[in-house]
Formats: sequence, C-alpha cells, structure tokens
Amino acid sequence: PNDKGSTKDSEPAHIRIARGWNDAFYFVAGDDLLKVDEVTRINATQFFNYLAYRKDKQKKEEFQRNKMALINK
Repeated sequence: PNDKGSTKDSEPAHIRIARGWNDAFYFVAGDDLLKVDEVTRINATQFFNYLAYRKDKQKKEEFQRNKMALINK
C-alpha cells in the first residue's frame, strides 16, 4: 500500500498502463535513466522486436538452466 492505503491493483487502468510502459522503457534502457530518452526515439517495431528477443532469450536460458539441473541431479 502507498501512503493513502491503496495498492497498484486499486489504481485506475490508465495509471497501471502508464507504469507498464515506464517499466518497459527502463528495461530496454538497461535501467539507465540517461538512456530512456534514446529508447523513446526507437520506432515501435524495433522496440517490440527487442522485447520479444529478450523474452525468447530468457526462455532459452531458463530451459538450459533446467536441463543442467536435471543432468546434475
């Protein structure tokens, strides 16, 4: 809860959406505040392709970790 006793779930949808976009921009910028402005200049196709690439990469890495965990049992 914040100072007013509400949670993110009780926020209006437009606020939750804005926070989601903010999170995505910071993710693509590598959590570097100085790069966020550069990220906002990337065209939408490049932006979403990068997000998809990172998601696929994360899934592949997780698969490899799980595979290694099974081998090392």
